[in-house]
Amino acid sequence: MDGNWFASLMLILWPFFVVIIFSRFSCLKSSVICLTAGSLFLPSVSFNLPVLPPLDRLSIPALTTLLAVLVTNRQSLSLRRLPLFVQVIAVVTLLGVFLTVVQNMNAIVVGGRVLEALT
Repeated sequence: MDGNWFASLMLILWPFFVVIIFSRFSCLKSSVICLTAGSLFLPSVSFNLPVLPPLDRLSIPALTTLLAVLVTNRQSLSLRRLPLFVQVIAVVTLLGVFLTVVQNMNAIVVGGRVLEALT
């Protein structure tokens, strides 16, 4: 965790702000407000948890907004409503990312430091 205690507190309290916004506005308007306000007003600090990417001023609003949309709009976010070609593209994209990570055997050398491959 970088930064001072007040900046960290703002990131921790952000999900409560998202809950308040989603309870007062429509889903679309709430999403726009939460993503825009988060990127504009949250401080530039991050939480570095093991095995996870850093949770910072851009990722916390995105994740909390996604979670709020999934909770409030459960019926309208069905994958079955998408056209077949969109479903195929989504599956192929996710499969491609997974296979790229699994097949990555290259170590990264930066200066004198060596970062081993993931697999």
